[in-house]
Parts: sequence; structure tokens; C-alpha cells
Amino acid sequence: SLISFASLLGIVLLTSVIAVSIILSPKQLTNIANNEASRFLTCDFSLRKADLTFFKTFPKVGVDIHDLTLQNKIQGAPSDTLLNVDHCIAVVNIRELINNKNIIVKKLFLQNGYVNLFVDKNGKSNFDVIKVNAEDTSSSTFDYALDLQKVNIQNLNVSYVDLKSLLSANVKKVDLNVKGKWQDNTANGKV
Repeated sequence: SLISFASLLGIVLLTSVIAVSIILSPKQLTNIANNEASRFLTCDFSLRKADLTFFKTFPKVGVDIHDLTLQNKIQGAPSDTLLNVDHCIAVVNIRELINNKNIIVKKLFLQNGYVNLFVDKNGKSNFDVIKVNAEDTSSSTFDYALDLQKVNIQNLNVSYVDLKSLLSANVKKVDLNVKGKWQDNTANGKV
């Protein structure tokens, strides 16, 4: 009957969630995230905790990240910190990750933090942090792409200083929804 099938499906799903949580503990996932990030980013990266989440991102699987920081030191910048976010959830395509070792981020949620964007007088920016040379990522076991169907930003303070163009701006408590794609050094997006 339908009730028996639904109960069986519920038990299988619950067992799967518990098994994956045991296999990928927050400590193990945090270590994986820190190791993989250094292969794709040119800046310093740190996070306090990464955990898998099913309930916040149902029916997809997400990575729930706490205290994410990106630092990129550039001479003359008002701060070494590019990004600091209290809470971040990245929804990934789990089939691509398991079957093809592709990291495809579908949704990204950022809450409570700040961004310091800086361009020096020669045009060098602190936000150009993704490695673009294939040799830089050759040691990685993963390919990656961003197919962001939804980026939700809540309570983010943004500072922008451009010494080359003599522009600056500070925006407080930004709430924003964006979508876009990034793959093979090409970015497209909509605000």
C-alpha cells in the first residue's frame, strides 16, 4: 500500500542521511573544503566549520559553512580581508560530485558579513582570486563550475575602493538576489 511504501522510503532516506553524516563528519568535510579551496583560490581561505545539510536545502544537498573568510593582501588596500561571512550555504549537485567528481554549485546563500573590494592605482584587484591556469588545479581530484540559479545575500556590508578610477562606495546591509554562471574563465550573470 501507499503508506507502507512511504514509510519504507522515509526509513531509507533517514538511514542514508545518517550514513552520509557519519562518513562525512563536520571535521572531515571542513578539512576537505580547506584543502580543495586552496587548489582553486589564489587567496588565503579559512572556515570554522563545514557540514552537510539536507533539511535546509531539501530536496538538494548543501554544504553549511560557518565563519568563512577570504584574505588577499594587496599593497595600499584598506583591509587584507576580502570577504568575511558568518553563515554560508552552498547547494551542490551531488550526482555530479559522486559520479564525475565535478563540483557544481547551484545555489549560494550568504548571511551577515562584509566584503572589501579594492583596485590599486595600477588596476590590480583583490577580488581576482580564482585560479585561471589549468596547471594551478592539476593536482585536484575535482573539476568545478558555478551554475548559480540563485544567490541570496542578506545583511552584507560592501566597501569598494578603486584608486585607478578614483571611485569609492560603501553600502550597508545589502540584501540581494543574483543568478549567474562561471565556467572555463567565463562569467555571465543577472542582478
